[in-house]
Amino acid sequence: MAVRFKLNEIVSSVGIMKLCTLYSFFFFFFI
Repeated sequence: MAVRFKLNEIVSSVGIMKLCTLYSFFFFFFI
């Protein structure tokens, strides 16, 4: 269960990073 929690944490952090990159791309396009 602890391993699953760790995996979920990594996945969530990767998702946040992808979201940030997506937002930065949008900002570049709009500017």
